[in-house]
Amino acid sequence: MEDLRKSVRYAVDKVYDSRISIEISGSNSPAGRVIDLSASGLSFEVGIDSGTAPAGVIDTGDFFITLHVNGLDILAGVEKIWSITKMSDDVRVYRAGLRFRILADEDRLRLNRAIEQIREMLQSAARSISRT
Repeated sequence: MEDLRKSVRYAVDKVYDSRISIEISGSNSPAGRVIDLSASGLSFEVGIDSGTAPAGVIDTGDFFITLHVNGLDILAGVEKIWSITKMSDDVRVYRAGLRFRILADEDRLRLNRAIEQIREMLQSAARSISRT
C-alpha cells in the first residue's frame, strides 16, 4: 500500500507513553491511544464493544476530536483516511488514521511544539543507544 503521508509521523508510545490520547467529540467511548503523530495527522486505537467504529467517527466528512498531549488539550476537526477492526486478546480494537482538517492557529503552534519535543526525545534516545 502506498504511503500518502505528507509529514513525518513520530511513534509517541516511546516518548509520551499514556500521556497522549484522543477523545472523540460526541462519543462516550474511552479515550483512544495515539500510536503516531505528525503535523498533518495521527493514528490511534481504541477498544470497542460493538459495531465497526466508535461513536462519533464518520466515514465521510469531518468530525472533531480533542487531542491530549502531555497536559495540553488541542481541539481539531479531522477526516478519517483509513481504519481497521481486529481482535486483540479477546478485545475488539478499532484502529484508524486521521488527517487534521480544522485546527486553530494557536493549537497548531502547540501541536508543532509537542511534535518537536517528541522528535528531540527520539533523537536523544537514538544518540544514547549509538554510544553504547
